[in-house]
Amino acid sequence: VCSVGRMVCPVPEGHVSGNYVILGNESRHAPCDLKGSGNKVFYDFGIIECNVTAVADEELGIMTYTATLVPHIEPGGVSFMDWPTVICTCEVKVRMTIKNAIASVTPSDLKAKVNGESGFSPVLKLFPSIDFATQVADGEAFPINAPRFFMEVSSDAADDHLAVLNCTASPSASIDDAFAKMLWREHCQVGPFDAQYHEAVATNQIRLSSRSFKFSNLTKVFMNCAIVRCVSAPCGTCVSGRRLMPNSVEIDVATTGMWWQVHADKDTLILPFELAEASAVAETTQTMAEEMNPKNAELFKWEDADVKASAFTETTQSMAEEMNTKSAEQFKWEDAD
Repeated sequence: VCSVGRMVCPVPEGHVSGNYVILGNESRHAPCDLKGSGNKVFYDFGIIECNVTAVADEELGIMTYTATLVPHIEPGGVSFMDWPTVICTCEVKVRMTIKNAIASVTPSDLKAKVNGESGFSPVLKLFPSIDFATQVADGEAFPINAPRFFMEVSSDAADDHLAVLNCTASPSASIDDAFAKMLWREHCQVGPFDAQYHEAVATNQIRLSSRSFKFSNLTKVFMNCAIVRCVSAPCGTCVSGRRLMPNSVEIDVATTGMWWQVHADKDTLILPFELAEASAVAETTQTMAEEMNPKNAELFKWEDADVKASAFTETTQSMAEEMNTKSAEQFKWEDAD
């Protein structure tokens, strides 16, 4: 099993007596020391600390870690077995699943190969204040008097280095929603959200915030973020609207998300949203209004959703009155819906 900058290499059970060590670390001093007992022994080490070869394939988006285990016979010792070399290999790639390492012996070249892959599953959490103390659970209502959304993303591996690649807010669970808005794009804050980073307490954690917002006529906000992890810091730096990672390599990308409910406060940013049915009715009404009187076209040129809705209601009422004065009574409700 492997994770960012780290791998676990088990010694095949049939080869434990070979007294295996990591090539280049024959002393077995920590952190390159053998762990476990009996026939279940293994090395758990950092790739920098214990002579591991790391090769990045940028085209395929894969980084391969390779460590070599060799038999070690103490001076004066005698071995009656020709122990093979053990090659321990682990691939870390984009959007992967985690698999246990498997060992197999290949007699033809007297090498045992141990292969594994790494998983990456960041978790997004929401908080109403900068102390990141009281969490707002998935689907819960966000406090109406809290002016900002405070978000925290973390991963399981303590030695991960994380960064935001993209973050999208949507009125539905789909990030491809026609009314979706981006808060981060290619590691850069975008849009009218005043998106900010805050100091985190660990490298496998990111803390962010944005001004509170909601979609017009809706209470649900869906947030989805693509998170990358790197071998080391800096990870995913934004420079002049593009990504720049001079001292690190991104080796994983995974998406995390959640949704919550928002009720508007005076400081809440209102984002445009229009139901497909309402949009179709509005377009039909606009056409009819313009046919009856070309001057009505001016009523539908505002970008503000609330003003446009008001214009739509007034125009519809006027049209109904022109067609049938009795219809006017149908438009006197105070409820906009």
